[in-house]
Amino acid sequence: MALELIMVILQMTTLLLLLMTGTTSAQNRSLAKPGCPERCGNVSVPYPFGIGAGCSINETFSLECRNTTYGLKPYLKRINLEVLEISLEFQVRVNHPVISRSCDVDGSTVVNGSTSVDLRGSPFVFSDYHNIFISVGCNNHARMMDLDDKTIAQCISICGSSPDRDNSCFGINCCQTRIPRTSLRTFKASLNSIESNQSGGRVQPIPCTYAFLVDRDWFRSNLTDPFTLQDMAHVPAVLEWRLYSMKRSQLGIPKYKGGNCGKFWNDNDNSYGIECYCHWGYEGNPYLPYGCQGVCIGSVGALLLLIATWWLYKVMKKRNGGYLLQQQYLSLSSAEVGWQEEAFFERCLTGIAHLGKRCLNLNGKTRPTTKETAIELEGIRMPQGVYTTQKNFSRRI
Repeated sequence: MALELIMVILQMTTLLLLLMTGTTSAQNRSLAKPGCPERCGNVSVPYPFGIGAGCSINETFSLECRNTTYGLKPYLKRINLEVLEISLEFQVRVNHPVISRSCDVDGSTVVNGSTSVDLRGSPFVFSDYHNIFISVGCNNHARMMDLDDKTIAQCISICGSSPDRDNSCFGINCCQTRIPRTSLRTFKASLNSIESNQSGGRVQPIPCTYAFLVDRDWFRSNLTDPFTLQDMAHVPAVLEWRLYSMKRSQLGIPKYKGGNCGKFWNDNDNSYGIECYCHWGYEGNPYLPYGCQGVCIGSVGALLLLIATWWLYKVMKKRNGGYLLQQQYLSLSSAEVGWQEEAFFERCLTGIAHLGKRCLNLNGKTRPTTKETAIELEGIRMPQGVYTTQKNFSRRI
């Protein structure tokens, strides 16, 4: 009886997961302002950003969708940076230029002391959390400076004899440093040699050195050899954005239970602004009127059923030493079947718990579809041998 009860609960949980993924998929809404383009190429454009007249909250959030050699690409119009990704959690990933390059070979052009993109007068700052300052090359002293030539970050790299190259960047052929925790909107980079390049030994001179600001996650995950940067003019960097000097009334956001907007104070700029968010259990765009919509209640029910199933299984196992579950199969090689049964429940519950967690994700893009959920649930089912044994046993009793 207990076995049948657990199976019923598992089947109900499975049904709720299927209903949940179907319902939440239907709730996905456009994050753009109504009547405005939702995407440019592969990039989603949520409000307060927008493409075209009247589609962004103001001109500093306005994007231009350009037809390039590589397809449609969005650009922030005011600062002319290509946008790679926009997050409503106050981040924009952009293609930022490699800002300083020193190549002293065969009379090559030296571009040194270059200035980054100027973000002054915009709602964007360089993220001190997501970005790192990198210099590639050896015998190199790389500095990040403000516009008054005051050093705000620096690192030194020496030449290494190892032919192996990786992206660790801890001082041999490459160095890195964090940027200051200020509202950094522009900076200069400078490269200077700390000694003459060595030759004749095992150390090979590196003709070019580079300095750039880069998204640290991208750098560590995608760039296994920093020296490949010699063929790159841009690297991804993260900007943070805020709605400075704005009030809730300017957004036209009414008071409703799905989301809310509140003031924030920026100590670095001595300025205030407004930020919006969806309450737990809601998703969408909090910067649009009634933009936060409720997530399917089935997710909560599925989670509770899953907890109840696991609790029931553990209580039965502890109270009876697994006797009630194994007694039913005693005549069918009890040791083997008992082990298979326990392994099945462990695998089944773990699999459904993992799937349930994905279904509970408030980001609609990362939740599985109904078809994907059904396929995964089919894969979670018990092995054919155990299932056949159970059916045969049921017929005998």
